[in-house]
Amino acid sequence: MNIDQRYAPMTRDKWLDLKDKIEDKFGIEEYNQSVLENVPNSIVEVLIFKSPLGKIKLEWISKPKTLGEKTVYSRRIGSNVKVEKIYSEDERSEYIKAYKLAGDEWAEISSDSFDNF
Repeated sequence: MNIDQRYAPMTRDKWLDLKDKIEDKFGIEEYNQSVLENVPNSIVEVLIFKSPLGKIKLEWISKPKTLGEKTVYSRRIGSNVKVEKIYSEDERSEYIKAYKLAGDEWAEISSDSFDNF
């Protein structure tokens, strides 16, 4: 199963709408934006808020769609094998991951329910 199929798909417009709704209803405690390591043109936005269910963390990830992998190696003894991912230049994969604070750790929860927030 592709990682993009495990999480709820969410376009940038839907993500921005969801962020606005969360800010209006609950307020946002923490927000940050970063990039995925070794993934060109990627965006990761993380927001944390308190809801009636407890403290929730949402991660919205936007990255180029992975088309495949290329193995780079040499026939020399002791050489390393390197795997390079091949990314699409025009297609993107955008999805959301949701977590609930359980004690001191974030436990992943189904993000399907956030689509109808």
